[in-house]
Amino acid sequence: KIMSREIGSSFYYVETTDANDGTLLKNISFSLSGRTALLQIIDDIIAERAVRCVHLPSYCCESVIDPFHKRGIHVEFYEVIAEAEGVAYQIDKASDKDIILVANYFGLGTEQTQNMELELRNRCPGSVIIRDITHSLFSTHGIDGAYDYMFASIRKWSGFSDGGIASRSKGSAMRQYEKIHHIYLNKIDEAKRLKREYMLGKSNDKSFFLKLFSEAEQILDEDYAEYAISEQSYHELQHFDIDVAASKRRQNYVKILENAETLREKEIFPLFEQLEDEEVPLFFPVVFNDKNERDRFRSYLIRNDVYCPVHWPVSALHNLNEKTRRIYDTELSLICDQRYDSTDMERVVDLIRKY
Repeated sequence: KIMSREIGSSFYYVETTDANDGTLLKNISFSLSGRTALLQIIDDIIAERAVRCVHLPSYCCESVIDPFHKRGIHVEFYEVIAEAEGVAYQIDKASDKDIILVANYFGLGTEQTQNMELELRNRCPGSVIIRDITHSLFSTHGIDGAYDYMFASIRKWSGFSDGGIASRSKGSAMRQYEKIHHIYLNKIDEAKRLKREYMLGKSNDKSFFLKLFSEAEQILDEDYAEYAISEQSYHELQHFDIDVAASKRRQNYVKILENAETLREKEIFPLFEQLEDEEVPLFFPVVFNDKNERDRFRSYLIRNDVYCPVHWPVSALHNLNEKTRRIYDTELSLICDQRYDSTDMERVVDLIRKY
């Protein structure tokens, strides 16, 4: 029985079922992480054609930028900004780019992302379109024809120690890597083991596993190319209880959404309003009027054992203007994943009420 009722922070187990869910496993290359998968795609493209420039969304994780830098590809950004109705994309200058990457955010507003992808495909017939489906991995996609490659990190969805997937829309699967990253895996697995003990009340020291999680990420940042997925994570992904995870995430999201008025009264604004039938949310993203407000509220939650990430930290690889930086400074991702139920969501809403 879990003793600690902290909400958020690192996963330490995967919810599995005896059934083998083969839905994710067709024509896919499995690798160590999302960026390993992206680098594999870039190498596949480079083998076929010269690539000088890539167009990335200005709102993205550093780990999406790094693989292009690794291969000496010039990175330019198209603008993504937060609006009342979700996010808005400025893609008018995309036409002359060799590669264009499109990303869905938080598994929400999927139709908008797909329409943009179709528009890009019509406008830039010569560009290679890569779809980052990390956030929309378990949402059922309607439109499928516009991308050339897609990839995802599975680690965002549950306690997988590692795992990236990549696929191209035409032809067979790309090769499977064979090298296993034991140094990284030993560290992350030990971190998860210690966190489990902490959550079960067998230890009261968090500092050690937090340090290990952080060191594991550091290892991954520096060395991620051409590694295979571990057997453990591959097995867990095959048996991942997607139906339970999806329905719990949806219920938790709706629970917070029902309290949208309470959020707005505190000047906390949902980034996306509704949840479409086929969408499985990664988080419940909200935005604040400014960075100080966001940081103050985030600290308040931490003091109450609720740990919400921001998407994303700005890195040296980002190139932002005042407009595109705003979403980084004001966004906070409220937790709604399958580890929690409506009681936990009520607790978060209650903290917001008392804020």
